[in-house]
Amino acid sequence: MDFPHPYGRQALRDFAQIASIAVILSGCLVLVGWMLDITAFKSILLALPTLKVNAAVCFILAGVALWLFCGEYGGFQRWIARACALIVALVGLVTLSQDVFGWNFGIDQLLFTEPADAVGAGQPGRMAPPAALSFILMGLALLFLDTEYERGFPLNQFLVFPVAFIALVALIGYAYDAPMLYRIPTFTGMALHAAAMFLVLGTGLIVARPARGLVA
Repeated sequence: MDFPHPYGRQALRDFAQIASIAVILSGCLVLVGWMLDITAFKSILLALPTLKVNAAVCFILAGVALWLFCGEYGGFQRWIARACALIVALVGLVTLSQDVFGWNFGIDQLLFTEPADAVGAGQPGRMAPPAALSFILMGLALLFLDTEYERGFPLNQFLVFPVAFIALVALIGYAYDAPMLYRIPTFTGMALHAAAMFLVLGTGLIVARPARGLVA
């Protein structure tokens, strides 16, 4: 299958690159928020969970990977994209293993320290378990961006759809003031802008290859 119009294909690739830039800039703003203690950048509102530093770094790396995969770049740049995607998946895996097995590898407060009484923080500095799972899936989706599964259907789309679902559920929870939709009790809640960034990044991943899969 192929997208019916070349201008449509290019428009979708452009959207994927715009999505990657938006996620990179948003992640950078969050890091600036942690460096300068700007609440609006970290959590949008004081009463909402913050977007953790590790999550911001993962968003930046995922955005860089998507940008490189969408461009007409050679082997070296694509290896950089794969390395970024692998780091994103590994950070998500290590973080989720801490929640599941009760481990502490010291990565949550590695760059900046979050106080123990922070809003919606089960473990200070640690991203929400749904966010960690989403980064695992997102990193793998980036790694398998050009891998086909069955009958030409891109493998990465099977990985992106759960991420989009998790993000949508969290956004609905914020819209209807239902914390149980964006926070697991005793664990850190997913930040509002984290859910939005997952949705933007996931959409960019889906349309990055418009000639295959659902978009085609």
